[in-house]
Amino acid sequence: MNLLDSRAAEKVARLFLFRSCSVLLGPGVLEVPRVSQRSLANRKEIFVKAKTVEELLVHLDLSQEERERHAELIQECLEREKKLLLFQGQSEEGLKILGGCLQTIGTTLEEVHRSLQRINDRLGEVYLRRMPASKLSKA
Repeated sequence: MNLLDSRAAEKVARLFLFRSCSVLLGPGVLEVPRVSQRSLANRKEIFVKAKTVEELLVHLDLSQEERERHAELIQECLEREKKLLLFQGQSEEGLKILGGCLQTIGTTLEEVHRSLQRINDRLGEVYLRRMPASKLSKA
């Protein structure tokens, strides 16, 4: 699993934790249920271990009421996770194509370099043949 996946999972977990721990009472009023330090530490540990939304849901062990209350959020997180996986696949495919193109460019540049070296050597020979004898150094 790459860094992008772990960061996305972290963001989803944080969003899920925030929304699951806060209940909207009215316009602008937010109530956060009291949670013990041990419980928070335990949840943080879960978020580090869980890499997908499904794994997170299994580790959180939500009650049916909590699942129903957060069904929309869970569904949104699952959809985003699918999109992330799709984008990851497309990115990897694009990088493979780009790598192939760069390999072709590198090979072509090597061929051009060798050709230019041969041309340069041939020009040096022609230049020496055409040079008047008076200009040649005597060794």
